[in-house]
Amino acid sequence: MAKKIIGYFALGFGQIGCMPNGFNVYAVSTRREVCEAIREQFYDDPRGAKRALADLGIRHLWAHAKRWGFSSIGRELDFNGTNEILNFMGITEAEYNEHLENEDY
Repeated sequence: MAKKIIGYFALGFGQIGCMPNGFNVYAVSTRREVCEAIREQFYDDPRGAKRALADLGIRHLWAHAKRWGFSSIGRELDFNGTNEILNFMGITEAEYNEHLENEDY
C-alpha cells in the first residue's frame, strides 16, 4: 500500500542574487522525509542542516502543512551572514508534476 502524500515542496540552495546551485522537488508523506530532504542539501555540513531545521521551525512547518498545505509556505534562510541561502517553497501537485515533466536528465 502506497503512503498518502501530504504535500509537495521545492528546495533551492545557492548564493543570494544568483541562480540556485540546485533545485529539487519533493513529494512527502512524513515530517522525517522533509527533514531528510533538507539534510541532503547539507551533505558536507551536518551543523548547517541542524541549524536549517531549527530556523525553519520544522515541527510548526509540518503542522501548518498538514492543516493548510505546503503551497502556502515559503521561507528563505540566510546562513551565518554568508551569501548562501536555502529557499523552501511549498508547491502544488500540478507544479510538482510539471517540474518532473520538464526535468532535464
